[in-house]
Amino acid sequence: MARRAKKRISFFYNRITLFILVLSVGFLGVTVFNILGKEREAAERRADAVREFEEITNREQILNIDLAVLNTARGQEALVRSSFDVAKEGEEVIIVLDALPATTTEVEVRRGLLSWFLSLFK
Repeated sequence: MARRAKKRISFFYNRITLFILVLSVGFLGVTVFNILGKEREAAERRADAVREFEEITNREQILNIDLAVLNTARGQEALVRSSFDVAKEGEEVIIVLDALPATTTEVEVRRGLLSWFLSLFK
């Protein structure tokens, strides 16, 4: 009988090695997916922080302009007049009120049986 020559099995064709490689690829895939989610969250937070910084910068500019106006005598007077509704000596103040609502009542018009029936479904 002829002896079969034992073939040396390649390291990569071994079932145990293939199983370990598949597990490693799966583990790495899950890890990469988690890192991708964290990266997206960090990018959203960074965008929010940049947006908030721009809003604060714009508000600072507006407040600096308001402060410059309030440092003048005319700006202080305008602030007091708008806040407390005051006038200088000799000036007259006119207060404009909104129009009072009309107090009339609606006149009911009898329209008939069909209109009454349809108004039940409104």
